[in-house]
Amino acid sequence: MTETISLQSGPTTRRAFTIAEAAAFCGVSYHTLYRAACRGDLRVLTGFGRMMVSDKELDRFLGKTEEYRPIRRKKLAAEVVSAV
Repeated sequence: MTETISLQSGPTTRRAFTIAEAAAFCGVSYHTLYRAACRGDLRVLTGFGRMMVSDKELDRFLGKTEEYRPIRRKKLAAEVVSAV
């Protein structure tokens, strides 16, 4: 059963989300956002008995992400010889 999370919660807008809620909203795992918080890439609020992410911080974090463009690596000489 998939739970959808939206930034709108009733008549008012939520201002903070747990790491799990933010991860579900972003489409990544809990551990991905937790590691980002530990690295300092994602600023969290810790005064609530759990790690929370503000809506503005989540927008900032998502705004600085880039599209993944893998770098094509060159074939090594051993790979070229074995392919022949």
